[in-house]
This record gives sequence, C-alpha cells and structure tokens, in this order.
Amino acid sequence: PIYDSNFKIRGLVSIWRNITESLNFKIALEESQARFATIVNQQHTGVCIIDPETHTVLEVNPFACQLAGIKREDIIGKECHHLLCPAQKGECPVTDQGLELENSERALCTSHGTQIPILKTVNRIVYDGRECLLETFVDISKQKASEAALSEQKHLLDTLFENTPLAMLLISSDLTLERANKAAEKLFGDSALNMQGKLCGEVIC
Repeated sequence: PIYDSNFKIRGLVSIWRNITESLNFKIALEESQARFATIVNQQHTGVCIIDPETHTVLEVNPFACQLAGIKREDIIGKECHHLLCPAQKGECPVTDQGLELENSERALCTSHGTQIPILKTVNRIVYDGRECLLETFVDISKQKASEAALSEQKHLLDTLFENTPLAMLLISSDLTLERANKAAEKLFGDSALNMQGKLCGEVIC
C-alpha cells in the first residue's frame, strides 16, 4: 500500500512476474519422471537406487521385489546389506572396495534365506539432487542351472570314457589323437599323454 501524510491509503503497488516458463519446465520434468518410472517398472530387469553413504534403498522396481520375494514397502528405507545384497556391512564392493561392477556375477538375497545368481551393473547417478548408486541386475539362475547340468553330464561321460574296459581313442578331424582311456594305454603299452598329438596311424599300426 501507498500512504499519504495522514497514513491513509492512496494506492497499491502490484508486482507481476511471468512464471509460464517455470511452470512448463516443472510439468515437463514431472512428465519425464513419470515416463521414466513407467519404463523402469515394466522392465524384466531388477532396478534399485541406493544411497552410497547409508546404503539405504531409496527406490526399487517391481521386478526386483518379485525376484527377492519382498514387498516394496519392506525394502524402501532399509539397508541393502543382507536384505538384497549378501555383502557384510563395511564390505560393499562398490563403496568400500572401490570395484566397478559391469555385468558382474553376484548374488541377490531373497526372503526365503536363499540367494539367486545375478549379473549386476552399478552406475553412479544424480537422484533427487544427490549422487546415488543405480543398480541393475538380471536373473541368471536358469543359465547357471544349465551350466551345472552340462558340467555334471561332462563329468559322467569322462568317468565312463576312463573306466570302460574297452580301449577308446578320441581322434580329431586332422587324424591326430586327442585322448586315450586307461584301457587304450594298456592295449597299446603307452601313456595317454605320450600318445596325445600323434597321428592315429602311428598309434594303432
């Protein structure tokens, strides 16, 4: 208000400022964040945002919750140690050991007390105005199970190859001997190591 000498109001001073640009920026930011959240929440990849100082979980997507078997409200605000990550407190591979994780084989803790093998990547991002850790990971339990089954099958075949009473030779496409079993060693009177690399004709004839 503007007063005269008798302290009576003579007028008003009004100040106007155009905030259209600021409002448009805020709306665009909110729309961008909503789109980002939609994309992240629909991914079949676990996503977590961790505070690097306190190691509390700031955000987590539905797929990560599903893998861990833990509700979102039971994860947000909790320390990731033993909740999602098996590392002991003070032994974080990223913040304490200084490792850079990119498609690194790690483990994810579950509500059942088990661990799921995962491939994890950790990047530093700015979230809510502060530096945070963005963790993304995929479940590789099926892949690890397949590898274990193949390893078991190979071990079985190796055992059968070595212990069969029949002399057996493994010959490569260039007709050199790659492997011989115990019965072959006995039949040809030579060790498998010594026969390895020789042409099959030199061993058999």
